[in-house]
Amino acid sequence: MNISKIILAIHISAGSVAILSGMIALFAKKGARWHLKTGNAFFFSMLVMSVTAIFLAWYQPYRTSLYVGFLTLYLVTTAQKTLRNAGGKNTYFESLALVYILGLFAAGVFFCNQLILAGKKLGMIDYFLFFYTGMAGLGAVLDITVVYRGGIYGRKRMARHVWRMCFALWIATGSLFLGQARVFPKIIRDPLLLATPVLLVVVMWFFWLIKVFVTVRYRQRKVL
Repeated sequence: MNISKIILAIHISAGSVAILSGMIALFAKKGARWHLKTGNAFFFSMLVMSVTAIFLAWYQPYRTSLYVGFLTLYLVTTAQKTLRNAGGKNTYFESLALVYILGLFAAGVFFCNQLILAGKKLGMIDYFLFFYTGMAGLGAVLDITVVYRGGIYGRKRMARHVWRMCFALWIATGSLFLGQARVFPKIIRDPLLLATPVLLVVVMWFFWLIKVFVTVRYRQRKVL
């Protein structure tokens, strides 16, 4: 078995753990034992999945997959760091994250410009590159505000954690259920059925964001 097959096996295994643990964390009571344990499992499995995705996409090469790997790595690390940084004040990490996402956004703009200049008919995966580049730009803008203000607190801090983790889970579920539909038995390979987990993540994503901004608990400057 060559190295690429080993990496692929690790990638699939990590992705399976990430989706399972991420779904449990998504519905678990926030701050409860199950949420913390499955959230940690999701974080570490997503790290492995992202790094292996980068490796596989680099040698294929799949430009959009490569880009998504780097973006997902950014999402989960900044989300986890935000949660762990209960005080909310900036450290060196926030500045490094800003440099990282600015570079990734610039790379996305360059790649998208290449696609436009090539004059070829764009496929779905090309449009996704535009979308992910836009999301990288959003992350960069939000990181600029965090660095400029010296930190992030209360509702904004929790919202930062929620949207990044949920977006990473959306990427994972979309990659499996929509991007790899052929691995499922024909009897359940209905597009609407396979799209259900992906849509469910989106619904819960907005549910938790709304809850963060309307619940009294998150008005505090420091939320554990």
